[in-house]
Amino acid sequence: MIDNERRVIRLSAVREVKLSNGSPAVAMLFCLGDRDKADPGFTNIKTGKVRIPRRAADEAGGLSVHAVVSLRPTQKGGHLYRMVYEDVSGFGRSLLQGFLRAEFKIIADEQELTYKREGSKEPQKTRPMVELSGYASDKLKDSIKEGRLLHVELINYREKNLGFDEARFISSVRRDLSLSIGKGLPQGEALKFIERVKEHARKND
Repeated sequence: MIDNERRVIRLSAVREVKLSNGSPAVAMLFCLGDRDKADPGFTNIKTGKVRIPRRAADEAGGLSVHAVVSLRPTQKGGHLYRMVYEDVSGFGRSLLQGFLRAEFKIIADEQELTYKREGSKEPQKTRPMVELSGYASDKLKDSIKEGRLLHVELINYREKNLGFDEARFISSVRRDLSLSIGKGLPQGEALKFIERVKEHARKND
């Protein structure tokens, strides 16, 4: 559950698959339920009447994303894995990344994963930290080419300590930016500017 229980993300289905080159991979179906999403309407082609079905108790507007992740790293002994997922407006990379991080934390806690920190007598809790990094999509390249407005969402993860020997938890703060890319920029400069925005985001967590 996220956003004060207004939205919920689930891993609804998962199975191992083989890629066309024979490499092992995992296919997943992620589902998002959003209480604030508008109800769908159905139009009668002949009469033009619109019917909006009534939601049942605890139902919410839904979106889904299919994803496939290779189980072999891009380099031997590496930690990068190729992934492809559907481009669904309103259910993007930041939501998937946050969900996967939360799931890995639960798994790591249940399996009591620890490591030995130098100078520490007690083993320290640990977990994988998922980072979804992508290539510039055709949509982004087209937006830059046409000088259209770009929407950028920056998310700041902040660790908070509640005291009383409670585990720390992560809160997130969102910042939305709207950028207009000038057509007069030399070729390639617009993408470099986007990279500078990303670098600014990294430096400021």
